[in-house]
Amino acid sequence: MGHDDVPRVRTAAARLQGSRVMAGGADRKLAAIMFTDMVGFSAVTQRDAALAIARQAVAVDPRDPVAQLAQSWAYVLRGDLRNGLDSSARAVELNPSMPEAWGWRGWIQIIAGDPEAGIASSERARRLSPQGPTVAQVEDNLAMAYFETGRYADALEAGRKLVALRPAYVWGYGYVAMSAAALGRVDEARAAVSDARRVEPRISLELFQRGIGVSRPEIDARRNAALRQAGLE
Repeated sequence: MGHDDVPRVRTAAARLQGSRVMAGGADRKLAAIMFTDMVGFSAVTQRDAALAIARQAVAVDPRDPVAQLAQSWAYVLRGDLRNGLDSSARAVELNPSMPEAWGWRGWIQIIAGDPEAGIASSERARRLSPQGPTVAQVEDNLAMAYFETGRYADALEAGRKLVALRPAYVWGYGYVAMSAAALGRVDEARAAVSDARRVEPRISLELFQRGIGVSRPEIDARRNAALRQAGLE
């Protein structure tokens, strides 16, 4: 693997606009998304390999925000939130006008336990690109963060918007279900779970947890209680 691979890394990373790779989950490895179009790397799916490639891109040009963003994704996929946050901070420092970097930074902040910071970063991404490809990512972040902060009506609104934007994205229905249940809107919550099962018949509490990728007992218990009330097991 030489410097000739770095442009392909940057191109593949740039194509991730609006996508979501969550920490954890073998089916969601960063390398499989970032590098499937790279000559000689079509089978590269291991997290360590993805991080090695991203680190090389950063080494070639430490001031490239796309390389920093790719490195952040790779760190978080390996469960290293601290370095993921650091790389995302570097990305937005290098290019404060990059909505993809702000949206991704918002997600890391949320799963790292700072939903208010995640909301602020996500709103900044929205201001930078109110109609662009990161709109769904912003609503994804906000649905999660608002639920965690107890703003269930806002979480429900964000979840509904996410479903409208990405009807094939099963997690959007999960956000609607848990937020509606928390508000006592059980019929809407159960309808959302039914819709989720049509999109992904294997949907379960375990799958939802794996998709989020981090375990925070208080948040997990509150989310799982709401999803159970909505009919998910």
